[in-house]
Amino acid sequence: MTLPTELLGLILFWASRQPKPLPYLSRIVGFPEEPEEYTAPSAQQLAFVCRRWVDVLAMDPEYWKTLEIATSGSTFVPYVVEKFFSASRDNLIQFTISPCETTACSSSPRQERKRIGIVMELMRPHLGRLTRLSIKAVYRSSIVSIGQFLDGAVMTQLTDLKLLSQETDAVPFPHRIILIVTSGRYRPANPSDGVSASRLIGALRTLDDKRNPIDIDVEDVEFNPEDIVLHVDRFYESYNIRLCDIAADFAPMFCAIGGSDYTEIVRCEVALRCKIYSTDLLITEVTSSCSMLRMLQDWEGNTLTLDNCLGFDDRVIGALASGEPQCRGLACAGLQYFELRGCTKFSASALKRMCEMRLGVLPLEHLDIKDGPEIDADIFRWFEEHVQSFSWNGVNGKSSE
Repeated sequence: MTLPTELLGLILFWASRQPKPLPYLSRIVGFPEEPEEYTAPSAQQLAFVCRRWVDVLAMDPEYWKTLEIATSGSTFVPYVVEKFFSASRDNLIQFTISPCETTACSSSPRQERKRIGIVMELMRPHLGRLTRLSIKAVYRSSIVSIGQFLDGAVMTQLTDLKLLSQETDAVPFPHRIILIVTSGRYRPANPSDGVSASRLIGALRTLDDKRNPIDIDVEDVEFNPEDIVLHVDRFYESYNIRLCDIAADFAPMFCAIGGSDYTEIVRCEVALRCKIYSTDLLITEVTSSCSMLRMLQDWEGNTLTLDNCLGFDDRVIGALASGEPQCRGLACAGLQYFELRGCTKFSASALKRMCEMRLGVLPLEHLDIKDGPEIDADIFRWFEEHVQSFSWNGVNGKSSE
């Protein structure tokens, strides 16, 4: 005999609620009266009984906010997982994957990877709704295999991520042609709970030691102020580095990592003189001339772009023009391509002096000024005669080229 859907739904509804003390018990023996509370785990346990129960429970998204799946044993039911994601509609969800027994391995590494892969494939379209994801595996290879599903995923609701394994099986370190390491927008209320700079650098060092080319992007991250790394050896496998809104004490250590091709620094002041290794350097919205000098003095690349940097003033230009040209003692000695956008705190005469000092070392080949200060006709003609490619667009919108 098959129960009507309405009756079965009513049974499941009451079965998935916390038991409530009978009213007379509170009067007789002092039992506190408690409100009726729905508990998701009870409802989910009922879902594993049979497919009919799953389909009835799926009619109400309130039942589907958290799910715990065991990857080993007979309780692994992919249909329930699939139904969980569809029945939860637009709910924010929490998901836990773990083996039935944490002390004994009831499945092989291949079996565990396959089962976790099935769950992750079903989860992939819904990663943006996850607030908590906990995956406990017996074998490390299972955790490594998860990377293909999380790589590039947008998980803006995620607040808790746990990836744990117990045994290191025979899986080599994953080789990636390009690995993008991104850490963004993490600012806890207590600064001491910030990211450990030393541990992050150590993890990146491990990747570098494995000769994995990496791109590093760190944006708006609060680091633990008591965990400052004063000296960082250069990485040789990092190609591009982007830093945005990083505290002055921590930006220099990421600059020192390397970034052989390209480094971008956005709204980062620096407290210490730092060495930047990249060929191309883009600095955006740096307001301190001291920070500007600390970043540029030891840079030896050939392409420099400054975007809306109020810190680029005549003082900085004067420092770039000082030194002994015969000894290549100038700051930014390799500079050949120079672009300024929205930088208005310097004078055309100071920039001309800097270019004059570089004529005997390595003349600028390209100079492009957009929304810069005004320039008089004589200085403009000098730039035309001594810079191979030159344009100057002042803040008044008039173009001179």
